[in-house]
Amino acid sequence: RGRVGRSADEIRVVQNGFDPEDVAAVTAAPPADRFMLTHVGSLYASRNPVGLWRALSRLRGQGAIPRLRLRLVGSVAPSVHEALAHHGLTGITTHVPYVPHEDAVAAMQRAHLLLLSIEAFRYDDGMITGKLYEYLASGRPVLGLGPPSGDAADLLQRTGGGQIWARDDVDAIAADVLEHYAAWEAGTPRAGAPADALTPLTRQAQTGILAEVLDDAAAMQTVRSGGGA
Repeated sequence: RGRVGRSADEIRVVQNGFDPEDVAAVTAAPPADRFMLTHVGSLYASRNPVGLWRALSRLRGQGAIPRLRLRLVGSVAPSVHEALAHHGLTGITTHVPYVPHEDAVAAMQRAHLLLLSIEAFRYDDGMITGKLYEYLASGRPVLGLGPPSGDAADLLQRTGGGQIWARDDVDAIAADVLEHYAAWEAGTPRAGAPADALTPLTRQAQTGILAEVLDDAAAMQTVRSGGGA
């Protein structure tokens, strides 16, 4: 609204959302013998979460997360692999270059913690990646790096799905990873967003909002043209 100079009643937002049938078609669970930190989707050079790599390197150096494993599903930039090697994480990382959508959803469900990385750009505070909705639908918590007061952070807070930290806040990132790891090690892994919090984010619900917008626009056009119902 601020960017275009419009009032609140002139703006409606239709979100990407998720399809419950896609999630229901897959049943997968995280492994019991290792803690899986997973990223699903393209990990471009601009999304390279160096702050996380530094945090994991520190925690491993302290012997705090011996059974943590990284799984990257999708395209990964060479600079990301180089950063992983630089921080001594190659040995705990598995990279699966491409999988069908059903397998991508299964990879989310097999994670104990899902990684979201939002690249830095002028309007990154308004960035909500499409996969975040499926992340939430998987029921797994999300660890995000990006604008802590942006729209994605607000969505995670409202749904109880996770937290976004500043990209360079290594202390906070390390503490969050350690809390999730310790909860898993104690046999009480943290859950993600509850299902009832996600009902408004289904594509059916979001399409209903779009239908309302179109109906309102049609009614307004009828009034302006002087026509009847």
